[in-house]
Amino acid sequence: MTSAIASQVQQTVKSQETRKRAAAKPAAKKATATKTVRKPVSKIKHFLITGRPVSGANLQAFTAAWMSLTGMDKGKAVEKALIEKVAGATAIAYHVKTGRLQNKDGLLSLTDGGKLHFQARQPEEETVKAWQAILTTGKPDGKMIKNAAMIAAI
Repeated sequence: MTSAIASQVQQTVKSQETRKRAAAKPAAKKATATKTVRKPVSKIKHFLITGRPVSGANLQAFTAAWMSLTGMDKGKAVEKALIEKVAGATAIAYHVKTGRLQNKDGLLSLTDGGKLHFQARQPEEETVKAWQAILTTGKPDGKMIKNAAMIAAI
């Protein structure tokens, strides 16, 4: 009788080990199937609550400023949520719709057409630098943005 009990215990242990291994395999597959998306780093630390430019040379300089600060002008993909906060959801939706920006996994990047479109603009460098200072320091320049209440931290 003891050999029968020993055999039964052995079978029970083997079946428990088999179940443990089977349970571990799907967990291992899940771990390898998970995609890690590295969040790009941006130099932008502030955004405009109100007073964002809507047209003309000032808008072109503002756009060049945030594209430069995020690296998007150099081909980097940037978090959509950040760019919508800085540039506005309507502007981003427009440029995605027109094919200038593409959205992949929550990251925006310039399409080839978008690169050509934005490179063709020639904003005034002084104005671009002023916008960059506002977006990085959060301090009004006294010219385009006069009130600190118009600026908030990201």
